[in-house]
Amino acid sequence: MVSAFERSMPDLLWAVGADGWELATQFADACDRPVALELRRDVDLKFAPRALRSDRVVALVTPCEALARVARSIVSEQFVRVVPIGVRVDESLPPRIGPARIIAIIGEGRDERPFAAALRAAHAALERFPELLFLVEFPLGTGSSLWRFARALGILNRVTAVDAAAVGGRLAMTAVSACDVLMSIEPHGGPRPEVLTALGRAVPVIAAADPMCDALVDGETALLLPAGEMQSAVWTEALLATLDHPDQSREMAARGRALVVARYRSSVAASACLATALDLVRGGPLRFVPPQP
Repeated sequence: MVSAFERSMPDLLWAVGADGWELATQFADACDRPVALELRRDVDLKFAPRALRSDRVVALVTPCEALARVARSIVSEQFVRVVPIGVRVDESLPPRIGPARIIAIIGEGRDERPFAAALRAAHAALERFPELLFLVEFPLGTGSSLWRFARALGILNRVTAVDAAAVGGRLAMTAVSACDVLMSIEPHGGPRPEVLTALGRAVPVIAAADPMCDALVDGETALLLPAGEMQSAVWTEALLATLDHPDQSREMAARGRALVVARYRSSVAASACLATALDLVRGGPLRFVPPQP
């Protein structure tokens, strides 16, 4: 691997997620280069102190201030940088007109109970809005017991499953890009690209509250419900409120889009990434001192 860089050795290595940190630090050791570790979710925080023991690790990068604040409480503040996740934002997006028709329901898949609550909400909404279609990111794919649950509710003909893992996760993103309302029923532990994409498209978002995603502000950019809320009545009320008051929902969605345009647009993220990389390579003294020729 090192020989591949003999002609043009990278000035800085950038590794995303705990799964890539070990390989990145080993590679940094082998080629005598500094490395920045990017932490996109709170589940990786527990690995940060161990990863930062290497003197070649010069930064812990997070996608938002909410995660950065927690990271700074665990490791030295000087190592934490904020670089947002970049999502595509269509600058010429036309205003949404007409009633909502497609509802996307996404989750982490750790627990089927939130999905069951969301399906009950779908059933209740269909009684008043029979034209609705639901794109659901089922955990366990076609083997999920939620298929039987949807059949028992009598809504199977209005539900399409989306496999988050299929085609590199692009099916879930396609569903989000096509929907009129997004229900994100489990906290991600950080900004989830699918949620940011929905906000960037000015799609009304109903989400489980996530303290590690500061793009979600209750009543401002999204309608938030307590994390871990399993009661279908709560999700039903939120969904019906969104559908019953389209003008208010569009205003909220417009504020969400403005936030994403300002903080998470791809060009903004790319500029922040470049500025951070240059700062780490050319800025003040680093823990890592490359060998002298």
